[in-house]
Amino acid sequence: MPAFDVEVVDTSGCGDALTAGFISGLLDGLPLAEAADRGVACGSLVATGLGSDAGIRDKEQVEEFRRSAPRR
Repeated sequence: MPAFDVEVVDTSGCGDALTAGFISGLLDGLPLAEAADRGVACGSLVATGLGSDAGIRDKEQVEEFRRSAPRR
């Protein structure tokens, strides 16, 4: 998976967010690669703020981020 190009503030909770995003993608019926990409997006968003729950508001925000955010 290509990484999203974000300014990292704090990595607390990024792994948990990645896992939660991946599982939510599987539960939503996404193909494996898309579920993994959702997980990477969630982990990336959490890295942009302070604390383990920073950066993510809702699933729509995550999906918009996946479509529009630059990649490395």
